[in-house]
Amino acid sequence: MTMRDKQIPFFNGVAQQFTQRKRADAVRRLLQSVGITMLVAPLTLMSTIKASRAIDLTFQFGDGITPAVKRLFGETETFWESKILGYQSGISLTGINIDVSAEFIDHTNGILAEAGPTTLVTEGFNPINRSPYFLADTGSVRLDSADLNDPDLSDTITHEVAHVLGFGTVWDLNDVYRNGTGRYTGIHALTAYQKEFDPNAAFVPVDIDNAHWDPFVDVQDPQGRPLSNELLNPFVIPEEVSFVSKTTIQSFRDIGYVTVPEPSTILASGLTLLLGSLFMYLTRSYRTKKA
Repeated sequence: MTMRDKQIPFFNGVAQQFTQRKRADAVRRLLQSVGITMLVAPLTLMSTIKASRAIDLTFQFGDGITPAVKRLFGETETFWESKILGYQSGISLTGINIDVSAEFIDHTNGILAEAGPTTLVTEGFNPINRSPYFLADTGSVRLDSADLNDPDLSDTITHEVAHVLGFGTVWDLNDVYRNGTGRYTGIHALTAYQKEFDPNAAFVPVDIDNAHWDPFVDVQDPQGRPLSNELLNPFVIPEEVSFVSKTTIQSFRDIGYVTVPEPSTILASGLTLLLGSLFMYLTRSYRTKKA
């Protein structure tokens, strides 16, 4: 098996150093020590969880990115902007600027890409820890120049942009996952997982080596699609059609976004989030290609 992707290395081991009640100054110092700029914005309590602003993904392409690859990023932008409607109230961000480069990483069918946020902001209100959300302001996707013709490049790009948005990269900062536990407990993704895969689940299973869904859990959605084919798991199986689950979409709602379907008020779903968190214990990225 070969490496499919990995998250930007500086996130490994950083987030797990924070306690549930984080102090913004300590977070700032730690993130700056590993090269991340963090902007702290005033905290605004949200009165609803409708999208306060739409999200706009903007790509800055470096040398070596061909027109064909740019088209794939355009398709990825359309996809994610159709699933993530914007930001929750109290968040002033309007999108994420993402640098895209093609550089030699290793070899053909090795590591295809690496991605993650490069600048974080703290805004809005996370009812889990009564602190601001940690959100990506800028990000980076680095493609291996040896794999620009890989047949799975489209899925890889969609997968990598999810990491920039925060999938797996800011989970522990937002208290929906603790590194090494294998248990994602964000209430919106968990509720979706219970409806989609396992009604008795107490958590969404995560690959403990990196923050993807665990592909070895033997569950299927109502359409008969196994979790191992979900786009945000560590493996790509050639000739198998990947899909993005409702669980993945709702995981973005857990970290400050508004997703489809859009909730109407905080009473409808924010209260559910608060109640659910009372009963749950709150406790990056590698993809490999199977032959």
